[in-house]
Order: sequence, then C-alpha cells, then structure tokens
Amino acid sequence: MPLDAVTNDLVHFKLSDLESDNVYKSDPRDLKLINEQRKYLSPDARELVTRDTIRNTVKKFGRDGITVSEIAKVSGLDRKTIQKHLEKLNGLREVYSQKRSGNIIHYFPNGKPLHQIGSVRVGDENPFLDVTITQGQRDALYFYIVEKSYSILEGEVSEGAVMLPVEKLDCFIEALKELKQNCEVMKYG
Repeated sequence: MPLDAVTNDLVHFKLSDLESDNVYKSDPRDLKLINEQRKYLSPDARELVTRDTIRNTVKKFGRDGITVSEIAKVSGLDRKTIQKHLEKLNGLREVYSQKRSGNIIHYFPNGKPLHQIGSVRVGDENPFLDVTITQGQRDALYFYIVEKSYSILEGEVSEGAVMLPVEKLDCFIEALKELKQNCEVMKYG
C-alpha cells in the first residue's frame, strides 16, 4: 500500500478507532511503518500508540530487564519520549524499574496472574474494583484486586493492586474489620 493511501486513511483515524481495532498492539519489530504513520495521528492517538508501543516492547523484551536505550533501539522512539511514558507506566504499576550496574535503570513488565478462573466488578462509579481469582505457581489460588478508574480519553486505568492468597482471605477480612473499628473509635471516641 503506498504511503499516500496510508496517510489518507490515518487522517480520519480517531482514538476510538485505534482502541477498538487494536491497531496499536502491533509487534515491536513491525514498528517502522507505525513510526512513519504516527506523525499523521492526532496528539491523543499518538500518545496512546506511543505508550502501547513502549508497554508492548517492555512486555516482549523486558523479562530480564530492558534499558531506555534498548527500548529506543527496538521501537525507534526518542529516549526522552520513552522516559516520559515509562514514568507514566511505572506510576500505573504496569512496569517497574530497578537500578543495576551503578546508575543504569532496567525496566520490567509487571506480571499478571497466570490463569484467570473468575472475576467480578465491584462498584459502578470511579474508582471501582476488578476482583479476579487466579491460579498461580504451584496451583496456588489468589485474589487479584485492582483499583481502576475510567476516563473517555484513557479508558480503564489501573490505580493500584493487591494480590492476596485465597487461604489468607478470612485473616485479611478480620484485619480490615479491626482496622475499621479502630478508626471508628478514634473518629467518634
């Protein structure tokens, strides 16, 4: 397909087109065309494509850690842009960083539960919780509780998460009840 045809198609792209078609989830090795097309996207769509490019690069190549320079080499993106988006992804807990060999920072994908068995959404307003029961290593069962918020621009965004072994649920609930009671005593005491 000639670049002119691609350019004409991209001029009419909206952020929702990218989200629904999963256009931005391409393999990092195929990014030369995406990087060429990126300049024709709206600023919001460009941000989404760039962040997902970096997220997918860290997921694919960051198992043992990947540096900003390595992400730049794989993705073709500018180091400053990569660092900006890595800070955002780190804040969302989608990646984490670790200093190695002095001041060199390596980025890693934050793992997701291995096998989802069931899930439920708690709450209808921002923020809400997604509670998933998962099967992890050695068939251990966990509750994976993610606090999320929703915006039209960014969609669902993870604000934080906790993973709780199923066998600790009763102890966890009792600890929460005790904490709530202590707070009520201090509040109304």
